[in-house]
Amino acid sequence: MMRWFHDLMFKKEQPFSISREVTLGFFGWREWNYDGVSIGRYSEIWIDGKLKNYWDYDLWIGRNLESFNDADVRRGGTLIKNPAGWWIFTQIRTDSRKMVQLELNPIFAWDDDNKSSEKEVSLRLNIRPASNIELSIGPMYRYRVDDAQWVERVEENIDGHIKKHYVYGELTSQTLDFTTRANISFTPTLSLQFYVQPFITIGDYANFKALVEPRSYQFKPYPLKKNPDFHMRSLRGNTVLRWEFRPGSTLFLVWSQSRAIALEYVGAEDLEFRPFHRLRSSFTDEGKNIFLIKCRYWFGI
Repeated sequence: MMRWFHDLMFKKEQPFSISREVTLGFFGWREWNYDGVSIGRYSEIWIDGKLKNYWDYDLWIGRNLESFNDADVRRGGTLIKNPAGWWIFTQIRTDSRKMVQLELNPIFAWDDDNKSSEKEVSLRLNIRPASNIELSIGPMYRYRVDDAQWVERVEENIDGHIKKHYVYGELTSQTLDFTTRANISFTPTLSLQFYVQPFITIGDYANFKALVEPRSYQFKPYPLKKNPDFHMRSLRGNTVLRWEFRPGSTLFLVWSQSRAIALEYVGAEDLEFRPFHRLRSSFTDEGKNIFLIKCRYWFGI
């Protein structure tokens, strides 16, 4: 891949009106693969800053211009046109000096024809009940509609000639994770870190179709017999006790837990999102526990 990008920023650091500082930026990039095919064209305008009440904010508005997608080539596919579209990123964070800080981050994206779109929102609560304790909890939810999601290449023998069908499907997917982190410092040399992330994603395919010709975005219906719908969930977590028993020498006690499941057959009931039930199930799925002891010793030679 070859990339060219530009980034121009203007920053005002002196307080004015309701702001303490503000930055305005213009950013963009162009990408080509080594065949000289344009695989990305993007431009955006963004602004971020800090208000006089110490709240932070971000707003990015971006435009994807028409290009080609070569990611499916490595999976047996071909070049397909990338429709133009818009992308909006927003974020607001309350005063980080307070015991409780809230972060809200909505994201929106859609193509010009509105056949593909994405909506995502994440909420995070950061709590510091004491100077030595930090807790962060919050969910992230994403709802995505892909008008042409790659499925597979099907080869058909017609009178001794191999005809290739590049098959896509209209995919509706939902993803949710709920990440929790905690850091506790008992002393300057003894601390405990905790992390856990239950995760669920489901995908429902419909209206399978074959690309009419490479480098286009035109399709014709295709009778795919397989069902590529998916239902996957996982749980990742670890706990680390860290003790620096002498300067530069540290002992780590680690407990890592990993659970995951991907259903082989996905029925209508499995495509029901039911977030609380699905996340709760991730704690009882099959998995493994790993316990580690690590010692790092500083010889000081």
